[in-house]
Amino acid sequence: MMSKGFLIMLWMSYSALLLSCLQIASGVRLDDHLPVGPPANRALRLDLRPARQLDGTDRNRMPIWDCSDLPYGTASGVYSILEGAGGPPVWAYCDFSDPAGWTVLQRRQDNPTQLSFARQYDDYRYGFGQLNSEFWWGLEYMWLITSRHDRVYELKIELGDWVGATRYALYGQFSVSSHEGRFRLYAANYSGDGGDSLSYHSGMQFSTDDEDNDLWSANCGEVYAAGWWFNNCHESNLNGIYYGNNNPTSGKDGVVWYAWHGFYYSLKDAVMKIRPRVKLT
Repeated sequence: MMSKGFLIMLWMSYSALLLSCLQIASGVRLDDHLPVGPPANRALRLDLRPARQLDGTDRNRMPIWDCSDLPYGTASGVYSILEGAGGPPVWAYCDFSDPAGWTVLQRRQDNPTQLSFARQYDDYRYGFGQLNSEFWWGLEYMWLITSRHDRVYELKIELGDWVGATRYALYGQFSVSSHEGRFRLYAANYSGDGGDSLSYHSGMQFSTDDEDNDLWSANCGEVYAAGWWFNNCHESNLNGIYYGNNNPTSGKDGVVWYAWHGFYYSLKDAVMKIRPRVKLT
């Protein structure tokens, strides 16, 4: 008869294997042409400048959970984080434009070839794009990173229009639930100069054209060609169609932040990034 200790070890091994599978799935979606394997062995077409190497000279350091755990003075770039989450570390873009260290969740920008965000649920779940360009980091990792009870995360959304103006929206509390809750959004305590176009979506599950979790009788993800925390349907949709060249959108389906430029203006730039507002460890 198997001992209780043996069963516990077996369960821990299964959990680690499951998380490893999620990481492998993420790597495939971040670049469909990359070989599958743990992050340390992938030939990613990214600017990899790790601040800390996992070698025998630094065994006593604290695990890097998010970008704020990297050393003071680290340059912005791609690093491995989510150490200690039960699986291999995850690549993320860390923004050190101020010293506190932001983990970037999403970026839209003007590129010669635009990345399509008209993706299905599994793509949004595990992430897509390139971390030094346009990308969606992955709902699984948003859930993992905000699930700790000893940290409270804030979300900053940075916006830019086609005449060079910029705005921001800061939410003092931000979290995402697990896949079982369809990555339900919680965003509260707005401040900033861009207007509040996200609180309307707080409490909503994530929807795509193949995963309809919104309150509308039709499918918001299908109509607006994006994945988002649609309500009925949106006041913001930063994953909408990138029209480019200051082209207006007549169908509310662009990169929209209603509180700043309304429904019919598709923004040039959008960045979503988080850092701990409360950090006990």
